[in-house]
Amino acid sequence: MENETFYSSSEVSRQLGISDATLRTWKSRYSDRLIENVHWAKNSDGSTLWTETGLLQLHSFRNGSVARNGNGETEAFQDETEALQDRYSPLVDAVADALTTRLLQRIDRQVKGNVQRAIATPMSPSECISVLEDLGIKPADPLALIKGSNIAGLLNETTETGD
Repeated sequence: MENETFYSSSEVSRQLGISDATLRTWKSRYSDRLIENVHWAKNSDGSTLWTETGLLQLHSFRNGSVARNGNGETEAFQDETEALQDRYSPLVDAVADALTTRLLQRIDRQVKGNVQRAIATPMSPSECISVLEDLGIKPADPLALIKGSNIAGLLNETTETGD
């Protein structure tokens, strides 16, 4: 760190346009990214002096952009919104799971109710024929099908053989 330019905390605060308190908060909050003797150092009187590398890192915090760590490697700055998302992600997942379970139960009840109503309500002859045709079955004698007689002869030969 010889021959390097150092900045006092008040100079850094002015350059960044932040308060001294914010600078102290960042130094504490991002202690994993603001490394002693890389980004900052203690003066003989105990005050913090910031390096050029430290100043660049602090600029990235302010801008929420990419900065270089002490090894010259690029690392992305995770802004507070992303940190909050990470923090509350388990809660969001738990709520989504609970809602999904309840929603599926409600859908199941609704479908069962609709099926029971459909079964309880007899089909008209034309509805019956439409359903069969939708299924790819063409009755040879729709009236015989509706009356329930001669079940074996209800389908056309072409339908049974797949033609």
